[in-house]
Amino acid sequence: MKNLLKFTLFIFIILLNSCSDGFENTNPLLEGKVRFEESLMNESGDPVQGLRVAIWADDILYEDFTDESGLYSIDIDLEKFPTSGDIALVIQGNGYRPKPATYRAPLNNRTVYSISDNTIYSCPNCISIINGNDVAGDLFHLGDDSFTGSSNSQFQKAADNATGLHFRISPTQAGNQFEVIFLGKGIQHRVCDQNRIIYGNQSIELSTSPDDGSYALQRYNFSTSNASLISLIPSDCGDVDDWEFFGLHIQKK
Repeated sequence: MKNLLKFTLFIFIILLNSCSDGFENTNPLLEGKVRFEESLMNESGDPVQGLRVAIWADDILYEDFTDESGLYSIDIDLEKFPTSGDIALVIQGNGYRPKPATYRAPLNNRTVYSISDNTIYSCPNCISIINGNDVAGDLFHLGDDSFTGSSNSQFQKAADNATGLHFRISPTQAGNQFEVIFLGKGIQHRVCDQNRIIYGNQSIELSTSPDDGSYALQRYNFSTSNASLISLIPSDCGDVDDWEFFGLHIQKK
Protein backbone atom coordinates (compact mmCIF):
# COMPACT_ATOMS: atom_id res chain seq x y z
CA MET A 1 0.00 0.00 0.00
CA LYS A 2 2.82 2.41 0.89
CA ASN A 3 4.53 1.76 -2.45
CA LEU A 4 1.24 2.36 -4.27
CA LEU A 5 0.81 5.72 -2.54
CA LYS A 6 4.38 6.75 -3.47
CA PHE A 7 3.80 5.77 -7.10
CA THR A 8 0.49 7.69 -7.20
CA LEU A 9 2.16 10.79 -5.72
CA PHE A 10 4.99 10.53 -8.28
CA ILE A 11 2.55 10.40 -11.20
CA PHE A 12 0.59 13.35 -9.76
CA ILE A 13 3.75 15.51 -9.54
CA ILE A 14 4.67 14.71 -13.15
CA LEU A 15 1.19 15.62 -14.37
CA LEU A 16 1.18 18.83 -12.32
CA ASN A 17 4.53 19.94 -13.75
CA SER A 18 3.50 19.20 -17.32
CA CYS A 19 0.26 21.15 -16.89
CA SER A 20 2.12 24.02 -15.28
CA ASP A 21 4.62 24.26 -18.18
CA GLY A 22 1.83 24.32 -20.73
CA PHE A 23 -0.09 26.98 -18.84
CA GLU A 24 2.85 29.30 -18.26
CA ASN A 25 4.09 29.40 -21.86
CA THR A 26 1.80 28.42 -24.71
CA ASN A 27 4.21 29.81 -27.34
CA PRO A 28 7.76 29.12 -26.12
CA LEU A 29 10.73 30.73 -27.84
CA LEU A 30 12.88 27.89 -29.16
CA GLU A 31 16.63 27.46 -28.83
CA GLY A 32 18.54 29.43 -31.46
CA LYS A 33 15.63 31.84 -32.09
CA VAL A 34 14.93 35.50 -31.40
CA ARG A 35 11.51 37.13 -31.41
CA PHE A 36 10.40 40.63 -32.40
CA GLU A 37 7.10 41.39 -30.71
CA GLU A 38 5.06 44.42 -29.67
CA SER A 39 1.52 45.77 -29.45
CA LEU A 40 1.16 49.00 -31.42
CA MET A 41 -1.16 51.89 -30.59
CA ASN A 42 -2.15 55.10 -32.33
CA GLU A 43 -1.82 58.53 -30.74
CA SER A 44 -5.17 58.05 -28.98
CA GLY A 45 -3.97 54.85 -27.35
CA ASP A 46 -6.11 52.54 -29.49
CA PRO A 47 -4.63 49.39 -31.04
CA VAL A 48 -3.92 49.59 -34.78
CA GLN A 49 -4.74 46.58 -36.92
CA GLY A 50 -3.17 45.83 -40.31
CA LEU A 51 0.20 47.53 -39.90
CA ARG A 52 2.95 45.79 -41.86
CA VAL A 53 6.08 44.89 -39.87
CA ALA A 54 9.13 43.90 -41.92
CA ILE A 55 12.65 42.75 -41.08
CA TRP A 56 15.32 41.23 -43.32
CA ALA A 57 17.76 38.54 -42.19
CA ASP A 58 20.29 36.76 -44.42
CA ASP A 59 18.55 38.16 -47.52
CA ILE A 60 15.15 36.75 -46.47
CA LEU A 61 12.17 39.02 -45.79
CA TYR A 62 10.18 38.23 -42.65
CA GLU A 63 6.93 40.13 -42.13
CA ASP A 64 3.78 40.16 -40.06
CA PHE A 65 0.65 42.29 -39.84
CA THR A 66 -0.74 43.56 -36.56
CA ASP A 67 -3.93 41.85 -35.34
CA GLU A 68 -7.00 43.45 -33.75
CA SER A 69 -5.04 44.06 -30.55
CA GLY A 70 -2.19 45.73 -32.45
CA LEU A 71 0.12 42.76 -31.83
CA TYR A 72 2.83 41.49 -34.18
CA SER A 73 5.24 38.63 -33.51
CA ILE A 74 8.10 37.37 -35.71
CA ASP A 75 10.49 34.51 -34.80
CA ILE A 76 13.81 34.25 -36.71
CA ASP A 77 16.92 32.08 -36.42
CA LEU A 78 19.59 33.99 -34.51
CA GLU A 79 22.34 32.79 -36.86
CA LYS A 80 20.78 34.66 -39.79
CA PHE A 81 21.62 38.09 -38.36
CA PRO A 82 24.83 40.14 -38.59
CA THR A 83 27.06 39.86 -35.55
CA SER A 84 27.94 43.57 -35.38
CA GLY A 85 26.39 46.92 -36.19
CA ASP A 86 22.69 47.81 -36.13
CA ILE A 87 19.79 45.60 -37.23
CA ALA A 88 16.78 47.31 -38.80
CA LEU A 89 13.03 46.67 -38.48
CA VAL A 90 10.32 48.92 -39.91
CA ILE A 91 6.58 49.32 -39.29
CA GLN A 92 4.40 50.86 -42.01
CA GLY A 93 0.75 51.59 -42.69
CA ASN A 94 -1.20 53.97 -44.91
CA GLY A 95 -1.68 57.33 -43.24
CA TYR A 96 1.16 56.72 -40.76
CA ARG A 97 4.79 57.78 -40.70
CA PRO A 98 7.09 54.75 -41.12
CA LYS A 99 8.33 53.68 -37.71
CA PRO A 100 11.94 52.48 -37.78
CA ALA A 101 13.52 50.44 -34.99
CA THR A 102 17.14 49.36 -34.60
CA TYR A 103 18.71 46.65 -32.46
CA ARG A 104 22.39 46.39 -31.66
CA ALA A 105 24.13 43.18 -32.75
CA PRO A 106 24.96 40.62 -31.63
CA LEU A 107 21.44 39.68 -30.62
CA ASN A 108 20.91 37.30 -27.71
CA ASN A 109 19.60 33.76 -27.99
CA ARG A 110 15.95 33.17 -26.94
CA THR A 111 15.30 36.89 -26.38
CA VAL A 112 12.18 38.89 -27.17
CA TYR A 113 12.87 42.32 -28.69
CA SER A 114 10.23 45.04 -28.43
CA ILE A 115 10.42 48.76 -29.24
CA SER A 116 10.89 51.64 -26.81
CA ASP A 117 7.86 53.60 -28.08
CA ASN A 118 4.90 51.50 -29.23
CA THR A 119 2.96 54.48 -30.64
CA ILE A 120 2.70 54.85 -34.40
CA TYR A 121 2.13 58.42 -35.51
CA SER A 122 -0.07 59.83 -38.25
CA CYS A 123 1.63 61.90 -40.93
CA PRO A 124 -0.73 64.47 -42.49
CA ASN A 125 2.19 66.17 -44.28
CA CYS A 126 3.60 62.99 -45.81
CA ILE A 127 3.71 62.91 -49.60
CA SER A 128 2.58 59.75 -51.37
CA ILE A 129 5.32 57.76 -53.07
CA ILE A 130 3.51 56.62 -56.20
CA ASN A 131 5.53 53.51 -57.03
CA GLY A 132 5.18 51.75 -53.69
CA ASN A 133 3.83 53.92 -50.90
CA ASP A 134 3.24 50.88 -48.67
CA VAL A 135 6.81 49.57 -48.95
CA ALA A 136 8.93 52.68 -49.61
CA GLY A 137 10.08 52.63 -45.99
CA ASP A 138 11.46 49.08 -46.30
CA LEU A 139 15.13 48.21 -45.97
CA PHE A 140 17.08 48.74 -49.19
CA HIS A 141 20.68 47.91 -50.04
CA LEU A 142 22.57 49.93 -52.64
CA GLY A 143 25.87 48.64 -53.99
CA ASP A 144 27.45 45.69 -55.76
CA ASP A 145 27.77 43.23 -52.82
CA SER A 146 31.53 43.70 -52.84
CA PHE A 147 32.59 44.81 -49.39
CA THR A 148 34.74 43.81 -46.41
CA GLY A 149 33.48 42.27 -43.18
CA SER A 150 33.90 45.32 -40.97
CA SER A 151 31.15 46.39 -38.57
CA ASN A 152 30.22 49.10 -41.07
CA SER A 153 29.62 46.45 -43.76
CA GLN A 154 27.40 43.94 -41.99
CA PHE A 155 24.20 43.94 -44.03
CA GLN A 156 20.83 42.19 -43.69
CA LYS A 157 20.13 41.70 -47.39
CA ALA A 158 21.82 41.48 -50.78
CA ALA A 159 22.14 44.54 -52.96
CA ASP A 160 18.96 45.76 -54.68
CA ASN A 161 20.79 47.84 -57.27
CA ALA A 162 24.33 49.02 -58.03
CA THR A 163 23.39 52.21 -59.88
CA GLY A 164 20.59 53.68 -57.75
CA LEU A 165 16.98 53.49 -56.62
CA HIS A 166 14.22 55.86 -57.70
CA PHE A 167 11.06 56.95 -55.92
CA ARG A 168 8.28 58.79 -57.76
CA ILE A 169 6.23 61.61 -56.24
CA SER A 170 3.61 64.05 -57.51
CA PRO A 171 5.12 67.58 -57.60
CA THR A 172 1.66 69.11 -57.17
CA GLN A 173 1.33 67.34 -53.82
CA ALA A 174 4.73 68.49 -52.58
CA GLY A 175 4.03 72.21 -52.22
CA ASN A 176 6.97 74.59 -52.60
CA GLN A 177 9.45 72.55 -50.57
CA PHE A 178 9.72 69.05 -49.20
CA GLU A 179 12.05 67.01 -47.00
CA VAL A 180 13.31 63.47 -47.61
CA ILE A 181 13.98 61.53 -44.39
CA PHE A 182 15.52 58.10 -43.84
CA LEU A 183 18.08 56.18 -41.77
CA GLY A 184 21.30 54.99 -43.42
CA LYS A 185 24.34 52.91 -42.49
CA GLY A 186 27.57 52.08 -44.30
CA ILE A 187 27.59 55.49 -46.02
CA GLN A 188 31.23 56.48 -46.47
CA HIS A 189 33.03 59.58 -47.68
CA ARG A 190 35.06 58.83 -50.82
CA VAL A 191 37.36 61.31 -52.56
CA CYS A 192 36.62 60.14 -56.11
CA ASP A 193 32.82 60.12 -55.96
CA GLN A 194 30.09 60.63 -53.37
CA ASN A 195 26.84 58.95 -52.39
CA ARG A 196 24.07 61.30 -53.41
CA ILE A 197 20.37 62.08 -53.33
CA ILE A 198 19.10 63.75 -56.51
CA TYR A 199 15.87 65.53 -57.37
CA GLY A 200 15.65 67.24 -60.76
CA ASN A 201 18.77 69.40 -61.10
CA GLN A 202 19.37 69.41 -57.33
CA SER A 203 22.04 67.00 -56.07
CA ILE A 204 23.12 66.66 -52.43
CA GLU A 205 26.01 64.65 -51.02
CA LEU A 206 24.87 62.25 -48.29
CA SER A 207 26.20 62.59 -44.77
CA THR A 208 28.43 59.73 -43.65
CA SER A 209 27.20 57.21 -41.11
CA PRO A 210 29.21 56.01 -38.07
CA ASP A 211 32.06 53.55 -38.58
CA ASP A 212 30.62 51.18 -35.97
CA GLY A 213 27.71 50.12 -38.19
CA SER A 214 25.10 52.32 -36.51
CA TYR A 215 22.33 53.98 -38.49
CA ALA A 216 22.42 57.76 -38.89
CA LEU A 217 19.39 59.97 -39.49
CA GLN A 218 19.47 61.59 -42.94
CA ARG A 219 17.34 64.67 -43.77
CA TYR A 220 17.49 66.58 -47.06
CA ASN A 221 15.45 69.58 -48.21
CA PHE A 222 14.48 70.26 -51.81
CA SER A 223 12.64 73.00 -53.67
CA THR A 224 9.81 71.53 -55.70
CA SER A 225 10.10 71.59 -59.50
CA ASN A 226 8.25 69.73 -62.22
CA ALA A 227 10.51 66.68 -61.65
CA SER A 228 8.87 63.60 -60.19
CA LEU A 229 11.79 61.27 -59.39
CA ILE A 230 13.87 61.23 -56.22
CA SER A 231 16.99 59.11 -56.69
CA LEU A 232 19.45 57.65 -54.20
CA ILE A 233 22.77 56.96 -55.96
CA PRO A 234 25.77 55.06 -54.53
CA SER A 235 29.28 56.33 -55.22
CA ASP A 236 31.30 54.45 -57.83
CA CYS A 237 35.08 54.63 -57.69
CA GLY A 238 35.64 51.53 -59.76
CA ASP A 239 33.93 49.61 -56.97
CA VAL A 240 30.49 50.70 -55.81
CA ASP A 241 30.00 51.75 -52.19
CA ASP A 242 27.58 49.41 -50.36
CA TRP A 243 25.11 50.88 -47.88
CA GLU A 244 21.64 50.25 -46.53
CA PHE A 245 18.78 52.60 -45.74
CA PHE A 246 15.23 52.28 -44.42
CA GLY A 247 12.34 54.30 -43.02
CA LEU A 248 12.21 56.51 -46.13
CA HIS A 249 9.39 59.03 -46.18
CA ILE A 250 8.84 62.46 -47.72
CA GLN A 251 7.18 65.39 -45.98
CA LYS A 252 5.85 68.64 -47.35
CA LYS A 253 7.53 71.60 -45.64
